[in-house]
Amino acid sequence: MLVLIALCGCQRERRTTVNIVGQNGPEFHFRGSGTLAYFAVYSPSYPAQAREPNDLSQAIWLVVPKQESKPVEEISPIRYAVLPDGYAQEKPGFGPPEPLMEGKQYYFHVRYQECSRGFRLLCHTWG
Repeated sequence: MLVLIALCGCQRERRTTVNIVGQNGPEFHFRGSGTLAYFAVYSPSYPAQAREPNDLSQAIWLVVPKQESKPVEEISPIRYAVLPDGYAQEKPGFGPPEPLMEGKQYYFHVRYQECSRGFRLLCHTWG
């Protein structure tokens, strides 16, 4: 019976997506049933500096849960440099992230978990 309940909960799962609104003070609007494991923003030099795909050491802003991940729709939208409730800034270690420059291309990665698919990664650019 417990297994049946767990499977029924996954049937209402909706694919997690993100829409970016704005450029220099972007907002990331999430939809879907995923929970946010981390959110990372990278500078325009990320492709040249990254040692591997999804190289978090190169993030200019990295947001992680303080305790448990929350549903993306509960914390949406995320505005650049503004921490969502229940999340902490891991990068930079102190102070706000660097300002975004107009006309530059930035990158972001979102790691989220969906019930039936485990952890997934969204990778996009904007600017």
